[in-house]
Amino acid sequence: MRAHLSFLATVSASLPAAAQTQVVFTEYKFNDPKLSVMNLDGTGLANLFAPATPFPIADWLPIGLAIDASAGRVYWTHGSFNDGRIRRANLDGSGQTTLVSSLKLARGLALDLAGGKMYWANSPAAGNAGGLIERANLDGTGRETVYAITPYDPTQSKIGQPTVDSVNGWVWFGVDKSIVRVNTDGHPFTARTMVTGLSTPTSVEVDVANGWVYGIDSDTISDCVWRARFDDTGFEVVVDSTPGSVESSGLLDLALDRANGGLYLADEIGNKVIQRANLDGSGLQTVFTSQPGWVPSSIAFDTSAPQALEDCNKNGVRDLDDITSGASADCDLDGVPDECQGGNPCAAQPNLLLQPLNLAGGNRALGGTIPGTGWIVFQPFDVPASGWQAGEISFDGYTTNYAAAGFTATLFPDTGANYPNESAALASGAARFRYSHKETAVAFDVHLPAGRHWVRLTANGVYTAGVHTATSGLPSLSRSNLGNDFPGQAPIALRVREARRFTSYCAGDGSATNCPCSNLGATGRGCRNSFPTFGALLAGEGLASVASDSVALTASGMPASSSALFFQGTAPQNGGQGSTFGDGVRCVAGSVIRLGTKTASGGAASYPAIGDASISVRGLVPPSGGLRYYQAWYRNAAAFCTTSTFNLTNGVQVAWGV
Repeated sequence: MRAHLSFLATVSASLPAAAQTQVVFTEYKFNDPKLSVMNLDGTGLANLFAPATPFPIADWLPIGLAIDASAGRVYWTHGSFNDGRIRRANLDGSGQTTLVSSLKLARGLALDLAGGKMYWANSPAAGNAGGLIERANLDGTGRETVYAITPYDPTQSKIGQPTVDSVNGWVWFGVDKSIVRVNTDGHPFTARTMVTGLSTPTSVEVDVANGWVYGIDSDTISDCVWRARFDDTGFEVVVDSTPGSVESSGLLDLALDRANGGLYLADEIGNKVIQRANLDGSGLQTVFTSQPGWVPSSIAFDTSAPQALEDCNKNGVRDLDDITSGASADCDLDGVPDECQGGNPCAAQPNLLLQPLNLAGGNRALGGTIPGTGWIVFQPFDVPASGWQAGEISFDGYTTNYAAAGFTATLFPDTGANYPNESAALASGAARFRYSHKETAVAFDVHLPAGRHWVRLTANGVYTAGVHTATSGLPSLSRSNLGNDFPGQAPIALRVREARRFTSYCAGDGSATNCPCSNLGATGRGCRNSFPTFGALLAGEGLASVASDSVALTASGMPASSSALFFQGTAPQNGGQGSTFGDGVRCVAGSVIRLGTKTASGGAASYPAIGDASISVRGLVPPSGGLRYYQAWYRNAAAFCTTSTFNLTNGVQVAWGV
């Protein structure tokens, strides 16, 4: 469904000779489909095909569209039940030919012109639900399956229409409640889950340069355009077609005009329109309305810039090739090298408390459709004698009506009678669930003394959700909109983690001050050094409490036996952006204290070692705690960047508690 190369104005009189990107789209109506073109603002509407070679009436359900402007051709998918097909023609409608036939409920069409392939979604012969992503050569030969849902449900499985990023070698698509991507470079095809917590993802687009995945989620509880980061963080709904409602208006297709900062939507059921919005969802406007009886179904552009290169470690090699060659590890199989995710993204994070999810145990109602009313959920838990410094509490649930306001989680002490003391709130924070099972964290930074505590979940405004239950935990409590309490309920899924007091900043990856020789390191690391380590990484772990300090700083990715000076400051350098220094960027300023010098082993060194004073003692951190800033300054004598013989890691901010 996506155009991939520059438009050639000479291929059709229907597409005027102009630099402006144009929108090409289809509309379906039984035995009377349309294929049209218009400017980005909806003006200049015209038929794409010449009158002598009209769009074929037999292809009345065009539900996939793609343009190869360099060859002057348009491709489309006819998505009928038992005689689906993919066809191709010149841009004036001449030369119409069938490329692939015998498709079943086919959806979408994406071209990989560099690889000479086209991709679409299809249903297996054994069922009426989507279950396959298939591809073929551009002439229709060499048809093969790229992905198959396993196990397949012939009535309930769902698969969305694909999009191709030929620069980075991925085909993206929705599968049931998630977005996955599969490598396009041939067998073995390996699926990597990228975004979760969705309901019915029907269309997906990517913007590599800005690091966003966009998609349509379209069923009776969603009907929206969402976006999320490639690591599945930052999820937000940018266009909600049915705010404050759980009725669907039927968004069908999505296309990104990345060059001009816009997204385009086809609305199939509700208003039967094509709409445009900015990439953040603002400025939503209707640019086309179908005549009665027709429905917009597919969108493409006559020109589209190639995606940016995914190269998080800045070595000039795309990330997938680094992983395939073994130069980079990818323990979580997301297609992102581990060195760009802090070194070990698969390391287990310790829990202060875990009440395991029980998906078979049902859920607890939260909120309602009238502001200020609806169900409230309370969960008690016991803190041991040592107390906790809680940093986040995670819940598992889903929403039936997404709202940015979401819900608020508030911590209370117990009254002493196994009941929350709601007049003495300890901390609170807001979060929101997605459309299906997904753990959602609420950030806190609060000391919880020994004893029983309660967390209360309250919907904000119009918000309806279900909170999943747990296999173990103390009985919980629900409160109705009438104020009646119902104790003895099943516990909810809950995870309490220690406060995260370590924040990386001032990386040499281009996000702060540029490295002195543009020797950019991988994401989150210091500037690149003479060794193939993508820059040195400083990380902290342990309890950042002045009274119970167990903090350790570890620098890795340095030359094998380098000496490294760990030092502390009271302020970030240049507002946290850093300043060039040697072959790197200095991130620490203010009153500086040298903690100690260590010799690396295998390119890694830590402070403190056995016999060293703790960091809070050596750094003279006051009993009341506070912010301190840390970095490692290491020797790199090879002629590499400047005449200096040293480099630095990224900076780490530590929020010391009492």
